[in-house]
Amino acid sequence: MKTSRIVERIVCNQDDDGVFFKYDFLALFMNTMVEKNKDGTCKTDFLECLDEDIAVENVN
Repeated sequence: MKTSRIVERIVCNQDDDGVFFKYDFLALFMNTMVEKNKDGTCKTDFLECLDEDIAVENVN
């Protein structure tokens, strides 16, 4: 998935504060500010260590 697709999902679901919004936000942040794959696709392997009741503000 490309970062533009994640942005699209966030914009389309901006009133949703559920787990998918949190995952999309974290994926966008990580792939924009930290690192993404060389082919331009997003790294998502870090999402496997998160659970549904994640507090985004506490992610380090």
